[in-house]
Amino acid sequence: MKSIRRFLTHKHSVLLQAKADTEALHRAFEEDLARCNTINDQWNEELRVIREERVAKQLEKDINFAKNRMEALLEEKEAKLAAAEEIVKQHKELVTTFITPESLDEAIEKAINNPVDYNFAIDLQGNRIVGRETKPGQETTINS
Repeated sequence: MKSIRRFLTHKHSVLLQAKADTEALHRAFEEDLARCNTINDQWNEELRVIREERVAKQLEKDINFAKNRMEALLEEKEAKLAAAEEIVKQHKELVTTFITPESLDEAIEKAINNPVDYNFAIDLQGNRIVGRETKPGQETTINS
């Protein structure tokens, strides 16, 4: 009888311990899960702060790049405008030399009084040999 009683007592105590251990294990698991969630939330918060700093730095870098690019484009546009204005200025200066209906008689008179002969050759030494007035075999050279 004693051995049966000991067996049953031991069996029920083991079952009680197992039930108690299951509850304790479940409680320990829940506590560990809560602790892990807390650590995970802390890590997430730290990473959020780091990510926000990185995004802010990248945004500032992108803004500075865009500003520099805009400044370069504006400088390029101003340079092109200045070059165009210079060309217009040169053409305006040339307008004074154009032949107008009022100055046509004067230009004709000037062209008749100052004939220009574009018929010439240049030898290897850079001498200019006039074409119309020079006869073959005649040695006339004019340095320019």
